[in-house]
Amino acid sequence: MIKFHIISIFPDMFSSVFKYGLLGNAVKHNLIDVNFIDLRKFSDRKDGRIDDRSYGGNIPGMILKIEPVDKAINSVKTPKSKVILIDAGRTQANTMLIKEFSKESELILICGHYEGIDERIASLCDYRVSIGNIIYSGGEIPAICLIDAITRFIPGTLGNSDSLLEESYDDGVTSEYVQYTKPVDYKGLKVPDMLLSGDHKKIQEWRKCFKKH
Repeated sequence: MIKFHIISIFPDMFSSVFKYGLLGNAVKHNLIDVNFIDLRKFSDRKDGRIDDRSYGGNIPGMILKIEPVDKAINSVKTPKSKVILIDAGRTQANTMLIKEFSKESELILICGHYEGIDERIASLCDYRVSIGNIIYSGGEIPAICLIDAITRFIPGTLGNSDSLLEESYDDGVTSEYVQYTKPVDYKGLKVPDMLLSGDHKKIQEWRKCFKKH
């Protein structure tokens, strides 16, 4: 089982995500445990503010402060914990990294927000990860993506473990093949004849040539 601690200023955003589908089943069968941490509770101000202006000036927006993040991490961190800072434009998550995460017992995910973070927050983390070369308003949705991807590699999560092999990106390219189902002909869009041939050896060879792009 993996214990996920999610540090966020919007913990309620996750309220329904872990009730349905793969993640819901993983929670139900005790394959993952999820703990939501409200970052504002670690503010030293009565109004719960956890951001401030950037030193140096001439930069729009507010910066996430290091003090509340450090306190939030230490409230749950153990010797087994690995801390992941979700940060746009940094190391992009890939299959090898996801597999590495899936072998851990405790992961602390920090969801950034505002214009950016105090750069010193990175020194509190073991990883600084992005889900792609895109800018997002906060780390909550990327956190969900990461947890979903990690959970799929936990034994017992998928009904058929072979699904992981057919969807592998280990070589940087998906090995999953194109697929079709009934009807055979839909408004002139037809299922390839090879898939209807019944010759499983030739079908497998055909699939190698027609992968998703």
